[in-house]
Amino acid sequence: MNLLGLGAPGATIHAGLADENDLVESDSGWPRGLAPGALLQLWADRDSYIGVRDHGRGKPRVGHSCVFLGYGDGKNRIRIADQVGTRRTVIYPLSDCELAIGVNPGRAVVFHSGTGYRL
Repeated sequence: MNLLGLGAPGATIHAGLADENDLVESDSGWPRGLAPGALLQLWADRDSYIGVRDHGRGKPRVGHSCVFLGYGDGKNRIRIADQVGTRRTVIYPLSDCELAIGVNPGRAVVFHSGTGYRL
C-alpha cells in the first residue's frame, strides 16, 4: 500500500500499530468509528491527497494532522488536539479540509531500551 499522503495514519500503519484495513475516510463529514487517540490526516480535497499519494509531490491546497479525542455535541463536531497547542471542538470542515482520513492504533508499543520498539 502506498502510504504517501496519509500523514500520521500512514506512519501508524508503517510502524505496525494498525493495518491498512483499519483506515476510515470521509469527504462528507467526520469519519465514523474513531476512538479517542485515533490519528487524523486532513486534506482540502481528494485531488490534493491523490497528488501527494501518486506523485510524492503536487501542490495540495492545505492539509492538517490532529489527534481525535472524541465526538462532540452536535452534528459534525469532534474534539481534537493538534500542534496549535489546544484541545478544542471543531466543526467539519476544519480549515476548509473536506477529506478526513483516520486510523485507530490497535497495537501497543513498548519501548525497549537499546533495541528500539518491540510490538
